[in-house]
Amino acid sequence: SGKRRPAYEDMLAAVDRGEIDVILAYSADRVYRRIKDLERLVDKLGKVGVVTITFGDVDLSTADGRMNARILGSVSQRESEKTGERISRAYADRAKRGGYPGGTRRFGYTKDGRELVEDEAEVLRRAYRHIADGKSLRSLVLALRDEGVVGTKGAAFTATQLREGLLRPMNAGHTVHQGRILHG
Repeated sequence: SGKRRPAYEDMLAAVDRGEIDVILAYSADRVYRRIKDLERLVDKLGKVGVVTITFGDVDLSTADGRMNARILGSVSQRESEKTGERISRAYADRAKRGGYPGGTRRFGYTKDGRELVEDEAEVLRRAYRHIADGKSLRSLVLALRDEGVVGTKGAAFTATQLREGLLRPMNAGHTVHQGRILHG
């Protein structure tokens, strides 16, 4: 995903300090999944070996070892990309059919997004009326806090969260895919 991996960075720093002379992993793709990550390893660990349980030694100190590691990295990167494509297609298909996009349960709806949670739906109805009557979002947040109304994660609403919840296309019977509202 390109996200920072703190434990991975700690491992590379330990290699720099000379504390590690071999990396043991279940498989190579548990150490690197992108060619970019592998090249960092090759640069840093040319003299350090990677031992995997499912493939065997990947000796980054030899040309053949680096070639094998790059081949494994390409295969791993392809698998990650294919998984991403499958997930994207599934989300697109679900959105086209008007299905729930998944993720955290939306306030006012059951986990699958198909049914209303009536007491929460009533809070949303009251909130829409409050705003339609010209009252402020801040006063609405304070009123909900006074009533002990909390979101799906158990915390009191902030003005930003409440605003986002009220503007959610799902509340009008629509779904969103890649930032585009699909009506109906």
